[in-house]
Amino acid sequence: MEWPASGAHADEAERYRTLLEINNAVISNLTQDALFRAIFLALRRVVPFDRSAIFLHDAQQDVLRLLALEASLPSTYFVVGLEMPTANTHAGWVFREQRPLLRRDLGRERQWPMEERAYADGVRSYVMVPLIARARSVGTLAVASTAPEHYSKPDTDFLQEAANQVALAVENMKAYEEIAALKARLEHENLYLQEEIGREHNF
Repeated sequence: MEWPASGAHADEAERYRTLLEINNAVISNLTQDALFRAIFLALRRVVPFDRSAIFLHDAQQDVLRLLALEASLPSTYFVVGLEMPTANTHAGWVFREQRPLLRRDLGRERQWPMEERAYADGVRSYVMVPLIARARSVGTLAVASTAPEHYSKPDTDFLQEAANQVALAVENMKAYEEIAALKARLEHENLYLQEEIGREHNF
């Protein structure tokens, strides 16, 4: 007879189930929006949040751009498309250092201007982790709460594991975009060659 899991064992089992669910979403070829919705939904069960965001790095402009957002917290500035420089921001620090950032109480721990803005929005604690693919940072993943002391070191460790799956999804998306761009270019070149052949034949 199996006894139900309890306490830490139940929490650990839920974390593994969540990671498996995220992994299944990554490999199931969902659209980008559906994929990130599935990731946010899975994360919320283990690390509840009032706001969660995925930033991706734009190498040409050297900014982190808010790609996906799930939030019940209203904001005048924290919207999809928001760009953060990699210097003098919390997201930039996490991205550059490839290290997680845990803020247990923003009432006492604010350091960057963006943290001041988050605090003004009502954020009181958050965890942000880097998205790392092939030892290279590609962005950040964050969860935030309106309650102080909401997150812990185990939450940070779990979020980093989840971020590894999200980084895989990001790499897959980039590869798909590159393949689609290459396909479009080849189709354009093929059309051009057909026109050239047609002109020579007519001549």
